[in-house]
Amino acid sequence: MVEGGAGQAGGRWQELSRFDTAAISIPTGLRCAVAIALPLIVGISTGHSRAAGWGAVGAFLTDMAMNQPEHRFRARIVAGAAVLVALGGFLGALTGIKGWVIYPLVALWTAASGLAVAISPRAALVGVSSATGLLYAASFQVSALEAVRVGAWMLAAGLGAAAIGRVTHLPPESSRAAGPPAPATPVGLEWVRSSARAVRQGLTGDSTLAHHAARLTTVSVVATVLYRVINPVDGFWIPEAALFIGRPDATLSLERSILRVAGSFVGVTVTTLILVTVEPSSTGLAVIAVVAGAIAFAVQRVNFGFYITFVTVIFVVLTAFGGVPESHAVYQRLLYNILGATLAAASLRLWPSPARLSAPSP
Repeated sequence: MVEGGAGQAGGRWQELSRFDTAAISIPTGLRCAVAIALPLIVGISTGHSRAAGWGAVGAFLTDMAMNQPEHRFRARIVAGAAVLVALGGFLGALTGIKGWVIYPLVALWTAASGLAVAISPRAALVGVSSATGLLYAASFQVSALEAVRVGAWMLAAGLGAAAIGRVTHLPPESSRAAGPPAPATPVGLEWVRSSARAVRQGLTGDSTLAHHAARLTTVSVVATVLYRVINPVDGFWIPEAALFIGRPDATLSLERSILRVAGSFVGVTVTTLILVTVEPSSTGLAVIAVVAGAIAFAVQRVNFGFYITFVTVIFVVLTAFGGVPESHAVYQRLLYNILGATLAAASLRLWPSPARLSAPSP
C-alpha cells in the first residue's frame, strides 16, 4: 500500500512539475501582448488611464480563448469571447459594489460555464473568462453611463484581440503541412443545436457534468459572498481563483489548486520586487503588463503554475489602473488566491463527482 501510494504521489508530482518546452508559442504571446498593449496606449495617451485598464483586462480575458489545443484559431470564437467578456464587464459594473443582483448573475453565469464543458474545453474557458470579467467589474462603484463605458472599452479591446489574431495567424493552407486538417465545426443555428445536444447528452443519468455545473455554481456564489463581505474592492480574487481551478476531474482540480497557489506566490513576490524597486509610472505599469502578457500566453500550455505566475503579474498591475494601490493588491492577492483554491478543493471533497467521467476537462 505504501509503495502504491508513493508511486501515485510520485506520478502526480511528475505531472505537476512537467515543463513542456515544445508547447511554447512565441507568436501567440506576441499577438496577445499587442492586444493588451493597444488599449493601454490609447487610454494613457488620451489621459484615460482607468479606461485603459478596463480595456486591457478585456483584451487579457479575451486572449485566453486564442490559444487552445482542440481547435485552430477561429476569429469568430475569439470575437464571441470578447462579446461575453464585455457583457460580463458591463453587468458587473452596473451592479456595483453594493448591488445584490451580482449573486443571481454569478449563479446563472457559472452554471452556464459549467455546462459548457460538454461543448468543448474552449467553450468552458470562455465562460469562466467572462465570469471573471463580471466579478472584476463588480468591484467598481460607477454610474450606469460609466458601466456602459466599461463594457465598451472591454468590447473594443476584445474585438481588437480577435482582429489581431485573425490578421497575424497563418491561413489554413499554410497550416496543413503540420498535420491533418481540422474537422469542420458547425456554425450559427447548427452550432446552437449541436451544443444543446451535447449538453443534454452530458446531463443524462448521474453525470459528472451535472455535478460539476452545480458544484461550480455553489462554490462561485459562496466565494462571491466572501468577496463582498471581506473586501468588495479587491476580493474578486477569491471567486476568480475558485473558477479557474474548478474542473470535473478531481485530480486535475487538486493539481491546479497547488499550482495556482505556487504560481501566485511567485508572481506576488516578483511583482512586489518590481513595484518597490522601480516605482513605475502608468507607462511603466503598462510596459510590465504587456511583457508579462507576452510571456504568460507564450507559455500557457507549458505549465499551469508557470502560466499563473505571469497572469498574477498582469492582473495585479492592471488593477492599479482601476484605482487599487499596487502594494495593497500585491499582498492581498496571495491570501485571496489561497482562500479561493481552498474553497475549490474543499468542494470536491464535500461534493465528489461520480467515478465515471462524462465530460472533458478544459
